[in-house]
Amino acid sequence: MKKSFIAILCIFVFSCLAGAQEQAKELNLQKIADDLKFQNGMTFIRLEKFDKALEELQEYLEIFSRGIHRNEAYMHIGDIYFSRLEYHKAQRVYRSLYEEYSDSDDGVEAYYKVGLCYKKMGYRGRASEIFNEIVREHGGSSFASQAFLQIELIDILSE
Repeated sequence: MKKSFIAILCIFVFSCLAGAQEQAKELNLQKIADDLKFQNGMTFIRLEKFDKALEELQEYLEIFSRGIHRNEAYMHIGDIYFSRLEYHKAQRVYRSLYEEYSDSDDGVEAYYKVGLCYKKMGYRGRASEIFNEIVREHGGSSFASQAFLQIELIDILSE
């Protein structure tokens, strides 16, 4: 009786260990897939193939809803649109980054860039609101001082 109990216990323990190893392998494969997909987008950026980079990074965001590079993917997509003077698209992407990572430096930077997009599009009032919110809500951030300077520039331009 004791031997059969020990045998059953050993089988149970070994099956648990095998299951844990399988889970670890699956998690590792997910991380590798996450990294590879993101790196594909980064490779296209380095090659200055920005349409392909946008395609890869947008697919990355769709596929990896909990990806480890989401904040970077958002930022690169927004930056590509910003450099193309597609400010409306850029501000939408930056806003998504801010909504997902509002308590991080990347999130505050993205929100600052939303303000820059509005300023570039000629919506100074909306840009000023965003910059004021950054100063108020994220005063400890490195972007608070930059936001304050943008507010002063908008005020000067409005005179």
